Order: sequence, then C-alpha cells, then structure tokens
Amino acid sequence: MAEKGATATYSNDESIEEMAKRVDWAFVLKVSFSDNTKN
Repeated sequence: MAEKGATATYSNDESIEEMAKRVDWAFVLKVSFSDNTKN
C-alpha cells in the first residue's frame, strides 16, 4: 500500500481493509489454506 510520496504507515489497531480505504492505492491478496483430509 502506498500514499503520495511514501509508503503507508501501519497501525496495529487498524485492519488491512480500513488501511486500503485510506491510502491512495492498495493491492490486497488474501490466501487461505485448509486441510480437508480425514485421517
């Protein structure tokens, strides 16, 4: 994520979605894994 002239600052109390709305541009990629095998 970036703002004009600098990278965006991140705060622990702010979610990635909230930060993406605030900055000039953002690329968010969400990846999840699950193990559906039953042993």
